Amino acid sequence: MNVPCFKDTGGRLLVLIALITMACVPFATAADRALLVGVGDYKHVSGLPGIHLDVDMMREAAERLGFQEIRTLMDQEATYDRFRSLFERWLIEGTRAGDRVLLYFSGHGGCVADQNGDESDGKDEALVLYDTRLRGDTMERALRDDEFHALLQRLSGRRVLVLIDACHSGTSHKGFNTRANRSLGVKAVRVGRVRERWETYTKSLDCEARSWTPGNKTFEVVDDIGEPGVAFLAAAADHELALATPAGSLFTLGLHKAINDMASAQQSLTLQALRDEVDKFIRSKIDSGDVHGEPHQPQFWGNPAFPIRPAAPSDGDGPIWRRLVGLADHAHRITPLSITANQGRYRLGDELVLTIDIPHAGYLNVVNVGSRDNATVLFPNRHHRDNYVRGGTLTLPTPEMRFRLRATRPTGRSLNVAFLTEERVDLFEEGVGGRDRNGNFDVLLAALSAKAKDAIARSFAVTSANGRGAAGGKVIVEVVR
Repeated sequence: MNVPCFKDTGGRLLVLIALITMACVPFATAADRALLVGVGDYKHVSGLPGIHLDVDMMREAAERLGFQEIRTLMDQEATYDRFRSLFERWLIEGTRAGDRVLLYFSGHGGCVADQNGDESDGKDEALVLYDTRLRGDTMERALRDDEFHALLQRLSGRRVLVLIDACHSGTSHKGFNTRANRSLGVKAVRVGRVRERWETYTKSLDCEARSWTPGNKTFEVVDDIGEPGVAFLAAAADHELALATPAGSLFTLGLHKAINDMASAQQSLTLQALRDEVDKFIRSKIDSGDVHGEPHQPQFWGNPAFPIRPAAPSDGDGPIWRRLVGLADHAHRITPLSITANQGRYRLGDELVLTIDIPHAGYLNVVNVGSRDNATVLFPNRHHRDNYVRGGTLTLPTPEMRFRLRATRPTGRSLNVAFLTEERVDLFEEGVGGRDRNGNFDVLLAALSAKAKDAIARSFAVTSANGRGAAGGKVIVEVVR
């Protein structure tokens, strides 16, 4: 693949980006299945920002873990009946002993009165689904922990990983206080605004400090690596608030990065190691000032050595590659955009030059995806922030842009895609890891984020009357030793 090495015109090395995230191939056991649930838009309670991005990131992460059979429930689809039905048919009936199961949930959670006397604190915890309704001190059509436990028990013999992005979750839930909010519903609380990119919300109101732990429930736990069992990883400790932003929830952003990094290195993670990597990410975002709020510590339950392994890499067929090719092809059908490279094959150190024929004025974004499926925004970048271009031929980089693109390891196929939109879209600004503590861009490039991909997709959905609302094109090259 082509991995750009960026130098200024004086030859000083600025940044070396190693795009080495794996691409996915079907896992050996075809019945391995994932169910991803996200509720940001509720019928009866106030919503949460960025939940659709959480689900998008987790679909990508699930594919990197080798799950090819993936179902999602989003917003109005994620009713109480639909969740239970899909869990029954998709996960329980659709898998068998020895298969892997991934269950992910991002949305509100609640604390309600215990109905069967099995909770020492008198409270059950519950997943708040799309049609959950508050009734006094309890909730109708919410999935209580007793029900969830019974469903998980029916997955006996499978290797089950449960990921819950939640306030006060301990090991699996978001929370809000039904007693305090029974007349108002549940509102997401704005914690603060730190740079337009990271407007931050908590995922609950004052939920009493408690965890949604297995408690006196009995789960089958992994005793030895590779044996079936259930493992939980959740966003926050009992007394903490998990943070959500329009760019995605911090916990899920951390999961996405950790799984991508693991796949890049083709190394396995344990449950404990995954927890530690997500914790590090959350703290980095708080410490850098990208997000205003207190750090929340991910919690796990189960064997710390529970194995989390990447799928085998594939050259140029990962989830990001496929997504961007689809977007580029869609935009190309609206308005063709020609992008060519100065070579078809590059040896390490060769310089990449892209020539783009711009059909009309607009905002240009160029993205590189390497053979292991990490995406980096090539243009705009720190040295060239303005991405408004006029019609004509553009050579990237120009001498005035003060950077060069050179081929580096790992080798393999490299995708370069160009998108032109009439409305302003800046993928570098929306990217991950591009700013310092003061809000200034401190790296030449930014990794493509879920929010950035979403911005491109949305811009293509709104085309002008003259049919020129979007343009796109792609070129694939190869890097060899």
